[in-house]
Amino acid sequence: MKQRMIRSALLGAFAVAAMPVAAQSYGPEAATYSAQARVVSSVPVRQVVASSPRQECYTDYEERGGNNRAAGAVIGGIAGGLIGHQFGSGNTAATIAGALGGAAVGNEVGRRNSGDVRAVERCRTVSDSDERVVGYDVVYRFQGREFSARLPYDPGPEIPVNVTVAPRS
Repeated sequence: MKQRMIRSALLGAFAVAAMPVAAQSYGPEAATYSAQARVVSSVPVRQVVASSPRQECYTDYEERGGNNRAAGAVIGGIAGGLIGHQFGSGNTAATIAGALGGAAVGNEVGRRNSGDVRAVERCRTVSDSDERVVGYDVVYRFQGREFSARLPYDPGPEIPVNVTVAPRS
């Protein structure tokens, strides 16, 4: 009797385990599948991005103490004029040429002796800008209708789309 009860219990357990389970779903059922849509247009979206301001420096040379140069030019001009007058036997053209040559030489001597040229570092703030593509405005056609989307990449001639089919509510 005991064995009969054990057998019946085991058979009942197997029968319950073998029964199909019916899943019941509440709400509309939907099916999703993938398809390809033809791209009509793909326009890059550009954005101007400014870089951080930066310092740009360069070396410039400036003159100082111009009095020594002027004095050298005046003294050189007088000396050159006297020499030109002497060698040109009083000829005005020789006197003028001597004065001009002497002024140039005197100016250069004055510049070298005075040390009046110094290096100066000059800086300025520069800000550059760069134009970057940040996405693409894409228009695509699927089953006779046009759709649009902004994508982070250029999709090419076709774009994969997900299609969901569901009954009307």
